[in-house]
Amino acid sequence: MKLAAKEDHIVGCDVHGPCLLEPTNPDLTWYGIHEVTMLYALMGTECESVIQVRTQGTDVVIGKWKGGQLGVMRGIRDGKQDWGITLFGEKVLLRSDSRPFSYRPLVVEIIKFFQTRLAPVKAAETLEMFAFMDAADLSLQRGGAEVRLSEVTR
Repeated sequence: MKLAAKEDHIVGCDVHGPCLLEPTNPDLTWYGIHEVTMLYALMGTECESVIQVRTQGTDVVIGKWKGGQLGVMRGIRDGKQDWGITLFGEKVLLRSDSRPFSYRPLVVEIIKFFQTRLAPVKAAETLEMFAFMDAADLSLQRGGAEVRLSEVTR
């Protein structure tokens, strides 16, 4: 994994955004999927385990990647619900600006997909993101215990 800034390597990443819950959907798959997608876009695949902690207004999920990096997802229900990223590199620390969320980049990729039939994200990465969310849900059920993704992908 490389940062755009001078061959720097990612050592960790924090993402945050709105994380509303819907009783008919499993845990993070309703709205938390957006933060999970942001995390995977930056960290890549090979997350090995996760823990999840929830309060009434917040979910925090910590993923441990194969190289030892930690990816943290904060899902916000109480307080200001803004999107953001902090990327930790070996040499630099980058923070996203607080800007209104735009669906334009997503719509552009959707249009490309319908035109080319080529998915912008590999199937293996999508499956791992769902394993991440399943493992996080299981962690929550176990009181915040660490759950390996391999446990939910057997």
